[in-house]
Amino acid sequence: MGNFSRSLSITPNDTINTLPAWEFMNQTGSLGNNLRGSLIYVGGTAAASNVSVITAGTVGIQNRVVSLTLTNGGSGYAVPPANPQGTTYTSVVPTSIGPKVASGLTVNITVPVPTSNTLVAGTGYSVGPFTVLQDTVGVFGLAGNILSVNGTGGILTFEITDGGVGYAVGDVLTIVDGAGINGSITLVTAPNGAVTLAAIAVGGEGYAVGDIITIVQAGSGGDATCTVDAVRSFSPVAGDAVVFNNVPVGTVLPVYVDYVTATGTTATLLVAGRESILD
Repeated sequence: MGNFSRSLSITPNDTINTLPAWEFMNQTGSLGNNLRGSLIYVGGTAAASNVSVITAGTVGIQNRVVSLTLTNGGSGYAVPPANPQGTTYTSVVPTSIGPKVASGLTVNITVPVPTSNTLVAGTGYSVGPFTVLQDTVGVFGLAGNILSVNGTGGILTFEITDGGVGYAVGDVLTIVDGAGINGSITLVTAPNGAVTLAAIAVGGEGYAVGDIITIVQAGSGGDATCTVDAVRSFSPVAGDAVVFNNVPVGTVLPVYVDYVTATGTTATLLVAGRESILD
């Protein structure tokens, strides 16, 4: 690190503007605060101070999913008690730098539940969860909650929270709940736990357009899938900075710097410098 051939007084800033701060690098007419790998001289009146910097080449989140399309609604998904849902992925995109690692994508899902047009109230039921009698192979999982009953335990109101798998319109289902008997419902719709909407909650990082995303939910068929339509890479943020503490006045930091952030910086006089007149 030799003498500076160019210098620039700088003000620390937590807002990242990726346009160059140097006029000779920037012909847009609007300067940013990207120092493009500059050296930083620490001046001021304090004997020592702190300087928070984002070092040259630091990047933010890369290849975050910003758009996806639901390609298969799957089956057996329940109305989630809480979104978002986790995912796994399969990549069809080759990489030249070894195995691709993507993580962190979560989605909020919409799962319509079956509806019914006939309720036989039965007797002896209690408010609380219910299932239905399973008497056909491959047809299972419908469940919900009894919301209210009359004086004899006849069901007044209920809700279905899990559409199960394998049901059909017109199915008559016997409600199972403790001592309750003879209660039943007749299905008008039977979506069988298919996801109808998957919206990005957190886009994660490391994905590629074309990646196949599988929505994970315990007890489901595990077969609802989406395809990644678009990804986006981001600039670093103030949280990516490192702080040099107790830097003596007159020091040139021993790293090349893209940004100086306000949070963590106590130095009052900072100068950015370039080492070569050619850059």
